[in-house]
Amino acid sequence: MFSFFARFLIKFSAKISRLINLIKVIPMAASLDRCGSKFRVVAHKTTITCPENIRIGSNFCSTGELYLYGNDGEINIGDNCLINNNVQIGSSGSKITIGNNVLIAPNVVIRAADHIYKDSKKLIVEQGHQGAQIVVEDDVWICSNCVITKGCNLGKGCVIAAGSVVTKSVKPYTLAGGVPAKEIRKRG
Repeated sequence: MFSFFARFLIKFSAKISRLINLIKVIPMAASLDRCGSKFRVVAHKTTITCPENIRIGSNFCSTGELYLYGNDGEINIGDNCLINNNVQIGSSGSKITIGNNVLIAPNVVIRAADHIYKDSKKLIVEQGHQGAQIVVEDDVWICSNCVITKGCNLGKGCVIAAGSVVTKSVKPYTLAGGVPAKEIRKRG
């Protein structure tokens, strides 16, 4: 009798857990400026600031902790995008556009602004930010542990190798990698 009751509780608690996760996602999607169909967040923690500045297309899936910072800027994510664990996307006074069919691996940072630090007589935190737009075109794969800095354009079909720091634009259908990232070869 006890084992039946224990199995029932385990099954029931798993269903309740899935329901709670669904309930958490619905308000998140509803708070965004635009959110397509089949919006899935399979994560324990997702942080979104200024959701009114964020638009997400259809078939979006985040499989881990996701941080979307739309403060003083704009984030547009296209259709069929898959974002993995511990990804941070911050517009901070600029714009980030991510195209369709984009894959973003774990531990990626996409940041459209840097702190201004020129005046040594002022605290860095008091000097503000300087931003520039980032565009990630369609069919791009950003591998694990990459940083994409302000002002970069990742061309259609490019691949950014693991551990890269992208400081300049990458041409379409190019494999780029390194610190700073450079063209390694063309795809195909």
